[in-house]
Amino acid sequence: MVVKEDKRARRIGEVIETNTYEVVAQCYELYDSPPVGSLVAIGSPPVYAAVKLITTEPLDPSRPILARGQGATTEDQIYKDNPQIPMLLTTRFEGLLIGYQDDEVDRPYLPPLPPRVHSFVYTCGDGLITRITSDFTFLQLMVGQIERVSDEVIGAFIRMADSYQTQDEEFLMKASRILAQELSGDFPRLNSILRRVRP
Repeated sequence: MVVKEDKRARRIGEVIETNTYEVVAQCYELYDSPPVGSLVAIGSPPVYAAVKLITTEPLDPSRPILARGQGATTEDQIYKDNPQIPMLLTTRFEGLLIGYQDDEVDRPYLPPLPPRVHSFVYTCGDGLITRITSDFTFLQLMVGQIERVSDEVIGAFIRMADSYQTQDEEFLMKASRILAQELSGDFPRLNSILRRVRP
């Protein structure tokens, strides 16, 4: 399995909701979500998703979070004085599906079936990220789902991808051309994303 080939990849959670286009994953550790725009691999053979929304909330919706730090001098002290907090909260993230692996070949299409509930979710190592982000058809699939993903997420994905490429300026130029082709009829959206790619 590709996500196990790179020692930097690690298992961080499980899928708890799934559909054709998106997944919701629950992290094993509080606040241990990958950043917005990053790439994760789900299950085996892997399905690839871009992180698009991170939420930390009560495990029990009927027990709202209350402020606990009035007498604390630091935020860390709040957690030290209230060791039950990690047991009462959970971190979840939503991922936009942008591809999958079939017969050891990366496919830049929606998977035929979404990942199953309780599929393991992994961060991606450097080699996998470089390989996936070098193929601009994955970016095209993401932009093709523009109604499901914000400008901020697309910009964050491109900036993340750029940091793994050796030809930095060439990569950004190609990514910008893809955006221009895919969003040719929506100039405000195109300009909004380009501002986030080239601050």
